[in-house]
Amino acid sequence: MFAMKTIPSDHEFYYYLKRNFVNIIELDHVNIIKYKAFYFDPKKETCLLVMDYLPYPNLSEISIESEEVCFFYF
Repeated sequence: MFAMKTIPSDHEFYYYLKRNFVNIIELDHVNIIKYKAFYFDPKKETCLLVMDYLPYPNLSEISIESEEVCFFYF
């Protein structure tokens, strides 16, 4: 089973995401989700990331009471 994330993107952001995808697929660690594919639809200016699906809650939905944990959104 796979998960797919849709990211609005222009051509400039596409190259940034593609570079990160290439770096991430090289990582091999039990705590890192495996990325499977990366697609760009220039007509819709959208990137699609295909990755392994994990049946756990979204981290942004979990109440974490620690100052050491930060969430970054872009």
